[in-house]
Amino acid sequence: MKALAIRVMVALLCVTSLTLAVPLVASAQDGGTGIITTVQQYRHALKLYDQERAVIEQTFVRAISVALETEISGLNAAQTPAEKIVVRNNFMEAKVVAIAVRQAALTALGHPPRPPFKLHAVATIVLGKF
Repeated sequence: MKALAIRVMVALLCVTSLTLAVPLVASAQDGGTGIITTVQQYRHALKLYDQERAVIEQTFVRAISVALETEISGLNAAQTPAEKIVVRNNFMEAKVVAIAVRQAALTALGHPPRPPFKLHAVATIVLGKF
């Protein structure tokens, strides 16, 4: 029963994180092109990226802390070594799920925005007949 409660809690945290992630990532796009042309656009996109990454990290830390609290209370209530093993295994499963969800959210978030740059004229050398 405790394992089910842990899984439900982790799933809710994951859904909450992804629900917050999608609008922020969508708003970081520049008119659908994804090309940043000014420093102001870059700073705005970087700020949104950092905010979303912070939400993902906070969700991950919260999921791990909830799993740890559940493990501690489960270990205190466990009477036999077999019950303690079950509690520890549930904690390990919760950690694996939290890590997988965090990694998926970071992958969905993508790379941080790149700063704008200017193209400089390039001298070309033409070899051949003149």
